[in-house]
Amino acid sequence: MISTLTVVAVILASVPSVLATKFVAEFIGAGDASRAARLFSGVVATTGIMGTLAAVVLAVLRRPVGAGAMAVYVPLFGLYLVFKGAYFAFGEERHYARAEALGALAFGIIFSIACLRRESPLATASLLAHPLVFALCAIMDHRSKFRAYGGLIELVQDWRQYGVYSIATFVNAMHGLGSYNLLVVLASLFLDTATLGYLNVILATLSPLSYISTAYGAVAFPEMSHRHGEGNADGLRSLLWRSTLILQVIGVLVSGAIVIAPDSILVLLHVPAQRGLVLALCWVAVSLQFNMTSAPSGHYLNATRHVVRHALFSGMFLVAGTIVGLTALSICGVVGAGIMRFAVDGSLSCVRMVVAVRALRWAEGRLTSIVAGQVGMLVLLAAAVLGVPWAVTGAIWVATLATQLPSLIEVARHWGRDSRMGMVGM
Repeated sequence: MISTLTVVAVILASVPSVLATKFVAEFIGAGDASRAARLFSGVVATTGIMGTLAAVVLAVLRRPVGAGAMAVYVPLFGLYLVFKGAYFAFGEERHYARAEALGALAFGIIFSIACLRRESPLATASLLAHPLVFALCAIMDHRSKFRAYGGLIELVQDWRQYGVYSIATFVNAMHGLGSYNLLVVLASLFLDTATLGYLNVILATLSPLSYISTAYGAVAFPEMSHRHGEGNADGLRSLLWRSTLILQVIGVLVSGAIVIAPDSILVLLHVPAQRGLVLALCWVAVSLQFNMTSAPSGHYLNATRHVVRHALFSGMFLVAGTIVGLTALSICGVVGAGIMRFAVDGSLSCVRMVVAVRALRWAEGRLTSIVAGQVGMLVLLAAAVLGVPWAVTGAIWVATLATQLPSLIEVARHWGRDSRMGMVGM
């Protein structure tokens, strides 16, 4: 039910959210704060209207069955997405952290009461607490930026620019949904209830790796848009290569450890260490590493004029990955879910990094380290599929990490140099 409502909310709000984040930050970078406020107001109003209409339709159709009140989740989660991007676009990270903390606290209190009283309807309703409290906090924090007039006019006046960007963003959002929510929906057509439940446990357990990329994007995407608005190509280049190298190391470290000992991970999760579930875990872990490494390139493409190219590739690989996934699910069962995740995410990850490198030339002198990390993860995955002893996979993992040391040293040197220059400037 939540996956379905999330799909609806993301379809409605992902475009306004990214649109606001990108152009608000870009306009501020170009020194036009008034236009940024008008655009923000227009996007919030549009999101609220569309979300409310969607909730009314769901209520009339009596969906979700048995929990009609959860239709309110659609507009609330939509506003959550828009306000989340706006916090970073306006440079209000501390206010964002406070809103998230208060929302999480509200959810935790209601959910705890539901568990103590063993009331599943209250537990379900607790899912509304976080986006509701977050939205209320965001309205208070941004009240000075709301414009009663001019918001919708701003969207209409520059409809071509916003329209093209919105279409591209929608395609990218569909790709993101395909790698998780659509995956679960399609897997339910081929797997029994127990296996589908185990797959959800695996996806939920590995989701913190996705949160790393998401958290990075929440900060980096508006920053890239801001620097693009300033025309600061050198700043974009520096941000890209540093963050790519750091995220790749984190991905190799965590995902590699999972691929080495997948059986142990499943035992900790109380999931049967069946061969199919083990391989599904490995495929998903490696796909998350690829996605993490390419996240900076993807956000760069979305923050600049290359967003349409990114959307074209996202659409192509979503369709191709879904076809591969359906085929794999019908043949391999739960392993096919992992293969679909890699087909949707891994292929796009490689392509968008290549496009970003050619567009900005940010990886000159660093390609060896990046390629070595990606190839090392593919070798680890192949070893897991072939059932190679863990001692061998462990050696491969250590060797892959060793190839990343020069890059880490370079990042540390540049940070040290920048810190010294900052002190001199002071």
